[in-house]
Amino acid sequence: MIRSIDPYRQSVRILAHPGEETEDNILCELRVFDSHLNGLCPLTGDPFEVDALVIDWLTFQNPKAEFTPDKQQLPGQKYPGLGIMRISMKVIIDLAKQIGKEAVVNIPEYYHNAVLYEPEFRFFSAFVEGRFQALQKALSHLSLAEASHAVHSGKVWNESKNEPFIWRPHEQILGLVPRIIDYFASPLYAEKMHTAQFESRFKL
Repeated sequence: MIRSIDPYRQSVRILAHPGEETEDNILCELRVFDSHLNGLCPLTGDPFEVDALVIDWLTFQNPKAEFTPDKQQLPGQKYPGLGIMRISMKVIIDLAKQIGKEAVVNIPEYYHNAVLYEPEFRFFSAFVEGRFQALQKALSHLSLAEASHAVHSGKVWNESKNEPFIWRPHEQILGLVPRIIDYFASPLYAEKMHTAQFESRFKL
């Protein structure tokens, strides 16, 4: 089922049983919208604009499956996923290229969302990216579900600020044109990212 929410927002929903539009019958739901993002570049402070396809919502789930020790429940998850994240992302990227977008943007609500969008996506802010890399390193001994629950429940301590770490959504971007790709490949981005990574310290 493909639905136009408004001229700039599109929704795709695949149901397990046609006609039953309930949460327990959804296999896949994708909501995207066209957006011309503009603001200040976090590296230089100069005006920065991006013509992007923004992923507003993306869900893959199997309502008939159950969580297992090998497939643990993630924060915000009601049913196990379908395991098609990588394949679906290629479709979204191809769509963005076909309609001439400069980037695909995702704003991860949870820690595990950001991990799953890697390595193609990077945080627009080099500081946020560096801090995220340090957080991943600190939680590398945990499964993705364990790590995400630890972050979500406030069990991660930010030693750099001597306070609990609170996950806040930030823009993750996949560049599709040289201008955006070069931004993430720039020495200044790398420098600020590595500085933030070095200065960020976390523990459970």
